[in-house]
Amino acid sequence: MKILHITPSYFPATKFGGPIFSMKIINQHLSKKNYIEVITTQAGTNNEKNKHLIDKIKVNYLPFYFNENFTFSPKLIIYLIKNIYKYDLIQINSIWNFHFIISALLCRIYKKPYVIYPKGSLDKNAINNRKKIIKNIYLILIRKLIDRANAIIYSSNFEKRNISKIICPKNGLVIANPIEVKRDVGQFKKEKIILYLGRIANNKGIAELINRFTHTKLGYQLIIAGEIEDQKYYQKIRKLFKKDKRIKFLKNQNQKNKNKLICRSFCTILPSIVNENFGNSIAESMVLKTPVIVSSKAGISEYVKKYNCGVIINPEKYSLIQAVEIIENNYTRYQNNGKKLVAEKFEAKIVAQKINKLYAKIIK
Repeated sequence: MKILHITPSYFPATKFGGPIFSMKIINQHLSKKNYIEVITTQAGTNNEKNKHLIDKIKVNYLPFYFNENFTFSPKLIIYLIKNIYKYDLIQINSIWNFHFIISALLCRIYKKPYVIYPKGSLDKNAINNRKKIIKNIYLILIRKLIDRANAIIYSSNFEKRNISKIICPKNGLVIANPIEVKRDVGQFKKEKIILYLGRIANNKGIAELINRFTHTKLGYQLIIAGEIEDQKYYQKIRKLFKKDKRIKFLKNQNQKNKNKLICRSFCTILPSIVNENFGNSIAESMVLKTPVIVSSKAGISEYVKKYNCGVIINPEKYSLIQAVEIIENNYTRYQNNGKKLVAEKFEAKIVAQKINKLYAKIIK
């Protein structure tokens, strides 16, 4: 099968977080049985070359105008008109951008099947967060394009339920984000570290986490590591963690250093205060046998609860001391259950098999 993936940003645009890594991982595995090509923009990159090979996959980085949120790219129209006939199926990632409108419209015009992978972008909070009126008008205009997609892939049942509050697409199915299972990352001694690994943004609940931590006498170190998405928010939390020597901030880490941090840590925490469709850092932690504390606002929390491999917290009201104590008392159980969850739901080859099956069913 010849598949074209259309996305507003792609690796190495790691500033956009987990979805960038999950797209890269799944394409590596999908390309083993399909011809995969990616068309994207230079958003989040240092003006990446127009054409590039990443993991032996052809990636076409188009220039864009105005801002990184909408990625207006006239060259996308020209490219699709000239080339859309070459592909058996189109996959469109994200919703709130020029790429979605043009790609879905041209798929309808040229009668090409298309799959939508919203990756959390259709969540109610994503709509209400900024430019609410504009987004609601936009949603009215594109509703038919969403409804007429051959399939919509959700990362979790949590995401599926949230989207159903806004629209009710008929052809939705849940396929978890893919995680690459590391076979050899070395041996690391566990240290008394509570680790937050992710973007530094106000919806992540980092300020609330720091406040709770500073009001405890836990004999642990709290490490906050990630890409600074919101400078004002970073300055706010910086004032908080400067008051407590147990708190350490690290800038965005490469994958090797992330793995080391996770392996060294007692547990990983994701304290998101608004809905989050998945939570890649939590899945990565379970791969490396590090138990987790997860907000009930994160889609991955339902997987964690079902497999009993960590602690689920209400981000608005939780006891960090109690969460740590529960993990201390169930450490080996959570490690083993987390490993089982990854093997059954998150491992990239399993996810690729499900997506391949979906593609084949649509194209048949």
